Amino acid sequence: MKLKFLALMVLASFSVAAQATVDNLVVNGGFEDGNAGFVSDYNYSPLEGSLWASASFAVGSAPELSLHSFEPVRAREGQNMMIVNGAEALDAVVWGQKVKGVQANTTYYFSTWVASIYPVAPAELKFSINGASIGSFAASADGKWNVFSASWNSGENLTADLSLVNGNTASYGNDFALDNIAMSTTAPVPEPETYALMGMGLLGLMAARRRKLQATK
Repeated sequence: MKLKFLALMVLASFSVAAQATVDNLVVNGGFEDGNAGFVSDYNYSPLEGSLWASASFAVGSAPELSLHSFEPVRAREGQNMMIVNGAEALDAVVWGQKVKGVQANTTYYFSTWVASIYPVAPAELKFSINGASIGSFAASADGKWNVFSASWNSGENLTADLSLVNGNTASYGNDFALDNIAMSTTAPVPEPETYALMGMGLLGLMAARRRKLQATK
């Protein structure tokens, strides 16, 4: 019975992950289409080695190509990410998008993954929808991906103006990457570590069941 229950949990989790991908209202949230589908007050700097100025960004697969001192962080999913050199102005929009197709009086979940690409002065990101704050997030300095997520009820709104700004204005450091930006009616799925633990638990139960069967022969 325990084995069957855990197997159902694993299948349900992967089903939720697939659903979250299907109903994501954000266009190009994984940046696989490059610098398209979103707006930014930052300057786009696509050339290698060009991301040395504050308030600039690139879209690519390797931060160290944008600036040699950046950490070799890789995209959380797919190939690309948004690679950002933080601005010295509080009100500069890092990433923004006006999402259409919003249903009234519906709860949506906004999420994005963030990783520092330089260990000094990690970013302090602030998120808003239609001008109202939905929360903030302090990036870790270790170069690992961490997720920000928040729920939002649409009320009478049929569109959602998503906006991300950086509360850190440090000129040195303050460099980060964004990936997998999403807004959907599906709550964020467990992190990959959770899948791994569930899988290990399932394998452990299978092994225990096998030993028990062998002992009864």
